[in-house]
Amino acid sequence: MNYCNHCGQKINPGQEFCFNCGAEINKQQGQSQQPGQYYQKPSSTQSQDSGSPGWGILGFCIPLAGLILWIVWKNDRPRDSKSAGVGALISVIVSAFIYIIYFIFLVALISGM
Repeated sequence: MNYCNHCGQKINPGQEFCFNCGAEINKQQGQSQQPGQYYQKPSSTQSQDSGSPGWGILGFCIPLAGLILWIVWKNDRPRDSKSAGVGALISVIVSAFIYIIYFIFLVALISGM
């Protein structure tokens, strides 16, 4: 099995274009037998996916934004996605706990009258 020098995707013998990235497959490219022999993943996406606590804070303050970021980034930026999703989840749990305490307080207040 050969691999595309542009994106690293597997290519079949005799294939003229990479189905993943659309790069033209030339005869020299067919010599590459190991994935990633010439291909190197760009490090810019890896450096962007830091799992910063800032995304968790954003997810906690705005749970809908945290949920959306979790959905959008779960494949491309898994650490940032997890941070935003955990922040949103914690926010929802804390809010539910506060509402339960508030409800118990109101019931106790009303029944005490």
